Amino acid sequence: MQQSLSRNLFRIFLPTACHFAHVSPDYGRLTSKERAQVHPRHFNRYMHFRSQSKSLPTQVHHKTTIETVLEGNEAPSDPERIELLSRLRDLEDEFQQLYGQSYHSFSAETEALDPPAGSQSAYEAITQHLSALSCIRRIPIEIWQRIFEFVVFDPTQEDCDPLHLVCRVSRYWNAAATTHQVLWSILPPVSYFNTIGAITPIQHGATNRRVRLFLERSGSMKITFRFYYSSSQEVWKVNKSKVIETLGILIEVCDRWKVAIMEISTELLEVLNRATPLPNLTKLQLGLNVWGQEWGEYVRGPRSLTVDQFANAPSLRHVSLGTTTTVGAQGSTRNNTTFYFTLPWHQIEVYRSKTKRDTSYHTLLLDTRAHGRLKEIECDAVDIVPSTIRLPEPATLPRLTRLCLRFGAVIQGVDVLRHLAKMTVPSLKVLEVHGAYFFSKNPLYQTVTELVQRSGCSDSLMRLRLDENVAPGDVGQFRKFLLSCSSLEYLDVRTLEDYELASLAHHLVLPKLKILTLRWPSELAREPELRTPVVQPSTLLEVLQSREQGNLQEIRLIGNYSEDNAEWNAQLNLFDFSELPQFTGGSMVSAFQLQEAVEWQKELQEKFTGIIPDLGGGRYYSKGATANMMLHWEMHKLMRKLEELDLAGSEGLGQILVRRGVLHQLYSITHTDPGVIPGDRIYYFRKRAKDLLEKWKPVILPGYQALRHRWCYVSLASARLRCIAPTAVQESGDSQNIEVSTWNDAVGSVDSTKPPAEPSIKFAESGWF
Repeated sequence: MQQSLSRNLFRIFLPTACHFAHVSPDYGRLTSKERAQVHPRHFNRYMHFRSQSKSLPTQVHHKTTIETVLEGNEAPSDPERIELLSRLRDLEDEFQQLYGQSYHSFSAETEALDPPAGSQSAYEAITQHLSALSCIRRIPIEIWQRIFEFVVFDPTQEDCDPLHLVCRVSRYWNAAATTHQVLWSILPPVSYFNTIGAITPIQHGATNRRVRLFLERSGSMKITFRFYYSSSQEVWKVNKSKVIETLGILIEVCDRWKVAIMEISTELLEVLNRATPLPNLTKLQLGLNVWGQEWGEYVRGPRSLTVDQFANAPSLRHVSLGTTTTVGAQGSTRNNTTFYFTLPWHQIEVYRSKTKRDTSYHTLLLDTRAHGRLKEIECDAVDIVPSTIRLPEPATLPRLTRLCLRFGAVIQGVDVLRHLAKMTVPSLKVLEVHGAYFFSKNPLYQTVTELVQRSGCSDSLMRLRLDENVAPGDVGQFRKFLLSCSSLEYLDVRTLEDYELASLAHHLVLPKLKILTLRWPSELAREPELRTPVVQPSTLLEVLQSREQGNLQEIRLIGNYSEDNAEWNAQLNLFDFSELPQFTGGSMVSAFQLQEAVEWQKELQEKFTGIIPDLGGGRYYSKGATANMMLHWEMHKLMRKLEELDLAGSEGLGQILVRRGVLHQLYSITHTDPGVIPGDRIYYFRKRAKDLLEKWKPVILPGYQALRHRWCYVSLASARLRCIAPTAVQESGDSQNIEVSTWNDAVGSVDSTKPPAEPSIKFAESGWF
């Protein structure tokens, strides 16, 4: 109490203290907090008051009822409530006498104003009493616990720790949260992913304590956990004992596992042998990292590894399997290990795999007991073991809604067609077939048509992606294909010939179509006689006009990246010189201006985005770029050239900068981390790019926002043409959000390039973000 009184005295004294000319040597005796609050010149006066305060008699402060109630979130007791109501009436009378108006009428009429002079204390006291008497305080603890569930399990809260925040609000909330076991049933992730050094004792101890805390507070409930570990072979030797200890804590309660998400080194499989039984495990997501082999071991032939640690899981329904290769001895990243998974296949409902060599897909379909249970299949593999995926007998999968087969070129396209010919899937909603060694004349469209007709899933099939190297065939076959898939909302196929695209220029053909994706063939070199497809602007315009009152939202054109992108630029030039307002934005530019925009985009891409791809799919600069003054000067000259542009005096140039990706390159520069772009400390490239976008935005945005058909950011080989409903702006009623969304489209923000909610048609495989 004396210490509190002393600190109050010096806080009161400090604003009017005199400045002393010297600093006492006893200044160092103060605590760090006191030194932060007391200037050295005020030290002597402060010590004088503190010494006097020690001789004062101890004063005990008795808390008022309102102070006691406001310390927590609990509802006041009946006696406290009576006292608070009585005091509240007195305060309201006092406020009315001072102001001449009741508190409630003042709050309703002048909500944004401060209380009148002389009534500040009464106003604040009334507000406090109303807060203490709020009905929110009478909400039962069970309701709070239910609310906490919505907060803690909200997937959008992954960037923070909502459970930790809830527990720190008050003692009442802390008690409500810590005694509600379900809140602690989802453990925080244990992540040692891409570990490059030794795990410190502090880090290891904190992780173990946190895991044990959640296990203790979740009681006997089923748990969901995530455990990640990957490193080089050398680092593993250092961290082995710590990682095994942490994983062992989870294995001790393996009978409580409900959802297990693990990405681990294969060395930890031996530890998982202790995880048995697994009576409650319903979902398993297992990623295995195997180290690269030395050349001598690699050339001796493939090795096999059996994974049977989860065979005894009677409740298992969802399985996701993945295998990757990490850096092994001497930096090797090659590995020829084949994994054989032993699981209760007959009870699996959802199967997903992304492996180099899949051994489970064939096993799953051969178990006829699983046919009646399967709901989703996603198989993403370079190769299949056995080498053929032909089914010995026809298979009917009555509940299957999703079938995604993404194979490498090792798999022959004809084998995939024979495989599909033996399947019947009456509930199918999503179908993907691509990646195998297909030729343009393989009857893929005919096979899919027969599959849909045989299965009777014409009304349920909503999403379809077929390999971009396969042509639809003759126009009659293509029309038959379209009629059999009448409920499609997402169609993703090879770029259509002009007569094939014209088949879509009728609203009765695929009337529910929302997104049409056209891909350029990726294997033109395989068949030299094939020519590069071309989308004619006039034909595409017919498709747009026929669906103006329909559901069409977007058309995506995905080309093949090359060094000069000559073919792709030729396609875009067709749209820019078509004189069709749907593609040009109603304004024309000269060939010179168009060529300049192309060159600016190319230079921005080359100079500001880095030139060396890294293992994560990004790009970084060479070591010499930081000291390359000539490069920095060239980057400065390019930026200065853009700064001198007069968009207001050049009709249509702004829209060209949008379509050709210049705005996106500037946007990317502004979002680059500090210190990454060479020369940024001297020429301020990131700030100048931001200033340019802010300068151009008022010029570009009004015209861009008025367009019914908007070219969103055009990357090096991809384009998005969004179709905006004429009443979209009026119906929304939120002009600010519309403006933000429209500008995101123009600059190619990540928010504008997100795929649809259904992730079956993946941008990552098609040049999108």
